[in-house]
Amino acid sequence: MRYFRLGILVAVFSWLSWAGMVTAQETFQPGDHIIVLPMVLSVRTAPTMDSPIVTDLWGGLATRVVALKTDDAGATWFYLENNAFGWVPEVLDGQPTLILYSEDTLIEMLAEATQTIETDPDNVDAYIRRGTVYFTQKRYAEAIADYEQAIALQPDDARLNEYAGIAYMDEGNDYAKAGDYFQKALDGGWRQAAAYRNLGLTYNFRFMYAEAGKYFQMAIEIAPKWGLLHDYLGHIAFRNRDFQQAQKYYTQALERDPYCIPAYIGHGWVAMQSGDYEAALDDYAKANSIDPFNGEVYVVRGLLYSEIYRDYDRALAEYNQAIEVDPDCDYAYQSRGYNYLATGKPELAVQDFKRALQLKPYNEDTRYNLATTYGKVGYYQDALANYTIVIDKVNNRRGKSALLYRAQIYIALGDYENALGDIDLHLKTAYLANNEQYYKTVAYLLRGSIELNRGDYATAIEDYQTAFDLQSEFATDYYSWGGGYRITQQRETLISELYGKIGADEDNADLYVQLGHVCMEFGRWSKALDAYQQALELQPNPDLQAFVDTFAELIQ
Repeated sequence: MRYFRLGILVAVFSWLSWAGMVTAQETFQPGDHIIVLPMVLSVRTAPTMDSPIVTDLWGGLATRVVALKTDDAGATWFYLENNAFGWVPEVLDGQPTLILYSEDTLIEMLAEATQTIETDPDNVDAYIRRGTVYFTQKRYAEAIADYEQAIALQPDDARLNEYAGIAYMDEGNDYAKAGDYFQKALDGGWRQAAAYRNLGLTYNFRFMYAEAGKYFQMAIEIAPKWGLLHDYLGHIAFRNRDFQQAQKYYTQALERDPYCIPAYIGHGWVAMQSGDYEAALDDYAKANSIDPFNGEVYVVRGLLYSEIYRDYDRALAEYNQAIEVDPDCDYAYQSRGYNYLATGKPELAVQDFKRALQLKPYNEDTRYNLATTYGKVGYYQDALANYTIVIDKVNNRRGKSALLYRAQIYIALGDYENALGDIDLHLKTAYLANNEQYYKTVAYLLRGSIELNRGDYATAIEDYQTAFDLQSEFATDYYSWGGGYRITQQRETLISELYGKIGADEDNADLYVQLGHVCMEFGRWSKALDAYQQALELQPNPDLQAFVDTFAELIQ
């Protein structure tokens, strides 16, 4: 499912000073990336000054033009996407509200803000502006420090709490802290609809959908015409697998805001769930006709081609198009990485996942996928490092399963003590309901293989028995189901080396035992039992014999 997009870019110093850079003849077209000039620019649900205000853009935020309209008085209005999903006027109080985005402007703003702070350390606006530039550069700690300094200097300005809250939220590492700031903004009387929306997002990102929905509903009571809020409710209903209700919300979003591209995407996802793939493609085509510069539309269409039709070439073309129109679309790189994995190109997948992380460093899904890919190609230390970041993250949804997969990397390295520690911690951790039996089964199978390597055959058979009791069919076919993502070339080489050593020393029982242990790690049950039987014929071992006899009964 797509992600809510909240990236925030670029700060400017003063509306009037930067407005002087914009010529009267300068116009903007759909697809243009722009910077907001006024310190606060209200976003409305329709291109008229009497339409409701739903949120505000800060001076210096960057976004993109989706559409433009002219009102009855001849004034031009722009529909902006990221951070807005609403309308702003081209001119306000006789001054232009937007300027084309450029990296040079960003560099200049950072230098000027720093110089202002050096000469005037109590200048609140300078901290806000520099913080926003840091945010653009994904230097979140520095951005937050500047925003919090601005709050310390001007604690009664409720809007400053919104800045800090969004920095924490986009950082993705402390949604609870973000929520605290949004609550302060709300208590201070700042835009209620936006504050409730932001509070809802902090719960959504923590997968606390009931709480998120409550705040989105409260925002709707204040701003019923803001289509984006209905899209959020559709997202929650979709996550709860209430597809009929989700479709209702997405339809409501589009009735209120026909430019709300996320709602078209959600509407298409629901159609896919019902098997109406042509309807989904129609939704994506409509979205593309409205906003051909939105990378996510190409991505979701690519996912349909890859996941439903298994047409990986066509999917790749969509992902490439997404990157062409939006080079900063992390979702496109992540999806193309999946595509490369599916077509046997893990090295290219690694490159794409790394690029996606550069664009959104705190995306746990991307880092998790990067770690998994490193494991597949045998880059074990890189896999360990990335799994550890996911596990240690404050807000982690992937941490539970990452423990299980990091344990498999430790097993591949022969570090059975650390592997056992991860598996035991995993088994003590709460599970996602839909995957509980699967994860538990894998954990017990892995722990059994570790105990085999430690020579504890009695405990090993207990764990294997538990695994088969949980999911007999899955455990029996474990190699087909689970072996592929754990076997690497290095482990295959180890198995080949053991066969070679056995060929040169056929009477070495220990080699057969080692071969059996490695085969057990990957679910090659028959090959493992054959190896153990050879070892037993050369050197009887009552404990191993008892294990072999019991395990043979399990897999029959």
